[in-house]
Amino acid sequence: MTNDTHRTPPTGPTPPESAVHTDLPEEDGPAPTAYRPPADRYGGAPGRGGRRALLIAGTAFVALGVGFAAWFATNLASDPVRAADVIGFDVVDSETITVTFSVTMTPGTTATCTLDALAPSYAQVGTREVVIGPVEESLTTYTVSIATSELATTGVLEGCTATSTSTGSPAGASTEMD
Repeated sequence: MTNDTHRTPPTGPTPPESAVHTDLPEEDGPAPTAYRPPADRYGGAPGRGGRRALLIAGTAFVALGVGFAAWFATNLASDPVRAADVIGFDVVDSETITVTFSVTMTPGTTATCTLDALAPSYAQVGTREVVIGPVEESLTTYTVSIATSELATTGVLEGCTATSTSTGSPAGASTEMD
């Protein structure tokens, strides 16, 4: 196998200048050019309009994100009840369960919390609404007994809703409610 990419030019006498033909007949039509597809075949040429639209869309997206974050932070800060979580529960017997939960809310707030007792099938077998507060500290813990119609296997906190934000006598950081 030979390597054709590195050929050396033939050696020998060079033809006289009169032997080189420079007056070749012209071909019909213009000289061939490189192939160019139709201008609109693959979309228009990229221009400043595309970049400008992308810049405007990106700026609008960032502004929307900042606005949403500000709204979320303001809304979260203005809600007097910020968090409520079950810490634990104790199945006392087939007719009673106790649930311990914590609530984070603005001091001076009173709230109503709804707790449910659930059977193994997740059917509700007991429920209780508890009014807590007004609180002196933002994080408070409570233990509540719930009467059940059959054996409960778990206690859940459905949620807490602020009922007032006036200041009054505080309910204390840990309260036993039966």
